[in-house]
Amino acid sequence: MKEPAFFENAGLISKMLGHVFLSKQKKARQDPQAAISQVAKRYGKHAKLLVDTLVSMDKQSIRNIVYDCGHIRFPRLLEDRQKEVIFSYGDKDPNLGHAKRSIKKHYPKTEKSGKAMGTARR
Repeated sequence: MKEPAFFENAGLISKMLGHVFLSKQKKARQDPQAAISQVAKRYGKHAKLLVDTLVSMDKQSIRNIVYDCGHIRFPRLLEDRQKEVIFSYGDKDPNLGHAKRSIKKHYPKTEKSGKAMGTARR
């Protein structure tokens, strides 16, 4: 039996997000400074590195990353193993609420979670 994907309709979401990120890449290539300013509002001093990385990627790499982010499989963990797991995530992650609900659903005995190291700050 297959494990559920992180998102129920991951195929559709992946396709949509692929188009979104390819569009963002196109805009960033046309006006890198505007892209850096926009990204800096959310990620601060790391904006230039993020935009430079996005601009330098090929289309298939972007599609692959989007696909992998939506098609995460949760391995089965026994209750005692669930208690040992610590989940870390960024507080600016757009899927933070969904991630927390999914973790609670798939690993109900997990007791610890926290913010990732190096989380972006305003």
